[in-house]
Amino acid sequence: MTHAAEGAPLAPKPPTLDEEEEAFLAAQVEAAVAPYVGKLSPADLSWMRERMLESIREDPDMRMLAQAARPRVADQSGEVFRGPTR
Repeated sequence: MTHAAEGAPLAPKPPTLDEEEEAFLAAQVEAAVAPYVGKLSPADLSWMRERMLESIREDPDMRMLAQAARPRVADQSGEVFRGPTR
């Protein structure tokens, strides 16, 4: 697929984020914006949030970094698999 005006191929659109990824990103963006609350207008804060989320959703490198930062699910049983017993 190419852009008609430029003749350059369009980058594929990244897959959509699941609910858990969206919630994690929203929390991280809120933490990043928090120091500016009370210093910037609500409209400016909203713009910052939108730009950050859009950058993470659309840029493959930013997406990879965000996914790497997301906490992983770990087994909470406290049991360690040691292999088959004899």
